Amino acid sequence: MRRYLLQIFFLSFICVLAGCKSSGDSASENSEGDQSILACDQSGHNDVIALLSKSSKQFCISDTKTNWTLSIEPVNGMIEKITENIYQYTPQSGFSGTDAVVFTDRFGNQSKKHFFVTGLENAFKLSGVSSDRATAYPDSNKIVTIGNKTHVTWLDEEDGTFFIRVRTLDQSSNTWGETYTVDTAEDNHGGAAMVADSEGFLHIVYYPHSGTFRYKQSLKPNDVSAWGETELFGTNGTYPALGVLADDTLVLIARHSRWQEPWYLSFYRRPKNGEWSDAKPVVEGNIGSWLSNAHPDYYSTIYFQSMLVGSDGQSIHLGFTIAEAPFGELPGKGYFIGYIHSSDGGLTWKGKDNKTFNTPILPENVEIVTGDTIPIDGVDYFVGNMAMDPLGRPWILYCRLDYRPYEAWLAMRQANGSWITKELLPHVNDRFPDVEIHMPGSITFDNRGKLYMVLTSTHNSAGGDYPYHGHKTSNVLALISGDYGKSFDVAELANSNTEADDQKMKWLPNLEVSTTSALVESPGVLFTRSVVNEELAYQMVSNEAYYTQFNAEHNRGEFVTVNKVNTSERKPALSGMVSSSIKSVEATINKVSYVANIENNSWYIEQGILEELAYGAYDVSLTAVDQSGENLTDLTYGEVLIDASP
Repeated sequence: MRRYLLQIFFLSFICVLAGCKSSGDSASENSEGDQSILACDQSGHNDVIALLSKSSKQFCISDTKTNWTLSIEPVNGMIEKITENIYQYTPQSGFSGTDAVVFTDRFGNQSKKHFFVTGLENAFKLSGVSSDRATAYPDSNKIVTIGNKTHVTWLDEEDGTFFIRVRTLDQSSNTWGETYTVDTAEDNHGGAAMVADSEGFLHIVYYPHSGTFRYKQSLKPNDVSAWGETELFGTNGTYPALGVLADDTLVLIARHSRWQEPWYLSFYRRPKNGEWSDAKPVVEGNIGSWLSNAHPDYYSTIYFQSMLVGSDGQSIHLGFTIAEAPFGELPGKGYFIGYIHSSDGGLTWKGKDNKTFNTPILPENVEIVTGDTIPIDGVDYFVGNMAMDPLGRPWILYCRLDYRPYEAWLAMRQANGSWITKELLPHVNDRFPDVEIHMPGSITFDNRGKLYMVLTSTHNSAGGDYPYHGHKTSNVLALISGDYGKSFDVAELANSNTEADDQKMKWLPNLEVSTTSALVESPGVLFTRSVVNEELAYQMVSNEAYYTQFNAEHNRGEFVTVNKVNTSERKPALSGMVSSSIKSVEATINKVSYVANIENNSWYIEQGILEELAYGAYDVSLTAVDQSGENLTDLTYGEVLIDASP
């Protein structure tokens, strides 16, 4: 039986010593320089630094008393010493993969830094006759990868008619296939949402602007060249958010609008080989009660939503904002970001305090991410999309559009139902100091736990009221984080490889997200390039649809990772991620080995199983066996910190 050394550069790594000990030893409790690392290394001691190929990344190795020297140079990049203990790594042009450096102190201790470099490829023009909302609405997934094929959909416009277009990229040869037309759409709101089931058949929902949805299934698995008969379902629908449960049931959330009546968010199900259900209202705003009570002038409700399927393949998570307006004042202002979820495939729904409520759920019973359950003067929230991390935690991207500079936040749900928020503009301004974020973009996690984000920025000198529209200074920025949002690297998304590139704005990024329980590998991105005609109320002209992707070669193949642990518990739980081919995992800590449980692409050892550990830092060594019987070994250090403080 052959034995492999699998280099795992996992993402939430902690090393509390200025020099980490060799594998298997507990760290001493009086490490000098710990606080200075905390002061200068905001990535949290990360041994792994995630960055994009278009940028450089500074990091701190230790305080100046330790006298570290660079003993092994990077192979695919350059190290520059900025100050006595701060260095900067710059990858070679075009490099994507892993790189590493080693520092050695005067006692012979070694400290390693690994660089997880994700490439940003030049963009490919899919169409030059696109709609002004060709790639709009991040709640509607438009990119599906199956094996070596990536399928994309966008909205074209020719002579006033809107077309649902699809095309396939062969990743093995980096070649694009023919463009196919699925059908027409009602207008520029009618773009498609597309997913794939467990057999590889593609499903697409599209067409209406406050009307009836159209649905088709591909005739062949992993093939967009031919589609089956059109099925019609629903009424008064717009903005489909589509997902697939573990049993291949299709689920969909959409806005349901009615003339001079309360609007709501509707839920639909389609069992495998079955028919679409009737609309089930799941969320309704305050307006129904206001019309008959204290606020008779309020009549209009607008919803923006995002849906994801949980890692169990059965739970559904819904993030949304409600914008309600008085008569004659449109659009309304979004007064909160809300969240509800279902653990049974959408049959029942839970809101605040994890309680089940009758549907439609009203704002007073919604779990609030931010804002309030009644309108707040001046406040205007706008929701992006949702994503699930490898630990099963929902994340929501959102922004505020009621003050300048426009900003965006990232929110993560904790087990107790509270939300932790992260302000994104300071990270963006560290790299691009003169921009603001005027609308939300998209987020996703890959199969190794890295967080990807695309945001639309504008120059902060831009005048006018344009929060819901593009601006001539609009650009798409890419962000990546290897430590669950503690630190970010930021770069421009892509060059377009066209002449006069600076004369067209980039906006409406649509990031490949998980629509099933599986995570993506190297996510793709669609975006639109346009010319702004400011004389026609910011009408977009000369629109083009583009595709690019994050090139994460290090995400492919078999893997096993360890999650960071920082606890006062002397017998802590251990966990990590595994690829689907792994059938057994054995974890060794403090020279004792334990057999782990495997479930949903994760391994874990429950709290209380380990022998009691003394206070200090410990490394974890993993040995995994795949389905062919071959061993994969992860030799690492410093994942577990047992801290005396609570």
